[in-house]
This record gives sequence, structure tokens and C-alpha cells, in this order.
Amino acid sequence: MPQPGQLSEAEVYELRQEVGSLTQKLATAEALATSRVGEERARIEQEVLNDLADHPTVEYIKRIEDERAYYKEQLAEEVRRCKDLRVAVDAKQRMIDKLATSSRPGTGMNTTIRSSTAGQSRNLSRQSAH
Repeated sequence: MPQPGQLSEAEVYELRQEVGSLTQKLATAEALATSRVGEERARIEQEVLNDLADHPTVEYIKRIEDERAYYKEQLAEEVRRCKDLRVAVDAKQRMIDKLATSSRPGTGMNTTIRSSTAGQSRNLSRQSAH
């Protein structure tokens, strides 16, 4: 028989069983709490994102970004057109130069054609630079 203040083996066994059971319950409760915290955080995050998406400033920023993309495409198209026009002008210039060199010397045709096309070429390059 145990002395006063001491527990019997059966009581010690029971207490250990109870401590093990409580430890498992605690682990389960902590896991559940962690899960709930994660779910709550995700819910709040989604709510904030939805509120921000509906905010007029965000809509304004989206609209500006769309406009920026549109103007960027327009700029790329204009650059391509400018390059195509430059190629066409250069090709015409070569044709004019070829015609001018094949014309008879002394008619003044050669000098007139070259000087007028050089001025046109300068004007076109000034326009394409703007």
C-alpha cells in the first residue's frame, strides 16, 4: 500500500494516459487554430484585394496602362512606317541618280535633278525626325 502523499502504480498509469490524451488534444487544437488563422488571413487578403480592385484609383491606373499599351503599339507602327518610307525615298533617290547620270552631259539636267532631290531628301529627313 502506498504511503500518504504517494500514488499507486495504477494512479500513475492513469495520469500518464490522461497527460498523453491531453497532449494529443492540444496538438489537434493547435493545428486547427493554425488552419483557422491561415483561412482567416486568406479571407481577409481576398477581401482587401476585392476592395482595392473596385477602388476608382485602381480603375484609373488600369485605364492609363491600357492607353499606354495602345500608344506604344501606335509608336511601333509609326516607326515601321517611317522606316518603310525611308527605304522608298532612298530607292527613288537611287532611281533619280541613275537617270541623272544616264542623261546627256551639258544639258543641265543632271545638276537640277540632283539639287532638287537633295533638298527633298533633307526635308523628308527633317519631317521624319519630328
